[in-house]
Amino acid sequence: MQTVKILIMIVLPIIVIVIVLGLKALGRLVHARNKVDHSWMALEEAFSKRRDLIPIVIKILHDHNDKYSNDFDKAAQGAIQLASPRDQETVLSRLFMQLGALQVADNRSLIDDASFQEFLLMLGRVEDDIQRYHKEYNEAVINYNALFKIFPTSLISEIMDFEREKPFDMKYATERPPDENLKSLL
Repeated sequence: MQTVKILIMIVLPIIVIVIVLGLKALGRLVHARNKVDHSWMALEEAFSKRRDLIPIVIKILHDHNDKYSNDFDKAAQGAIQLASPRDQETVLSRLFMQLGALQVADNRSLIDDASFQEFLLMLGRVEDDIQRYHKEYNEAVINYNALFKIFPTSLISEIMDFEREKPFDMKYATERPPDENLKSLL
């Protein structure tokens, strides 16, 4: 009887400690996973704001009878048709950069247009948001994935079927040289 009491006094605290550590590890995983999800939602919202700018710029280009308006329209619609949101946004980022590069070189009246200037300011704010949320998302993914290497979260992640996330690799328009024309994006 005495042996059973001693055994209970030793085993029970060990079991409680293991359960507490497991729950704490699970909580860290869930918190990190939620941060990844929240960061992706913020990034998607910024992408949505950029997509909302497409009709505005197409109208401005059409109003100026700009020779690139049809190419831009087709390329934007083609980007939206892509299956992966990551692919869509990479193409749209590049497309908006191309627009800026081509317009500066080719159409002074468009550059001087107040609505085009306002569009460029809106686009700049949206692109700043995208860069900020992109960085936040990738940092959240790195932190989340790091938990898979630490005991006991590595064990809990395997037991509970948590999966690693991939960082979102997106080149910003300022990191690429402009293409010769918008048709290359189709």
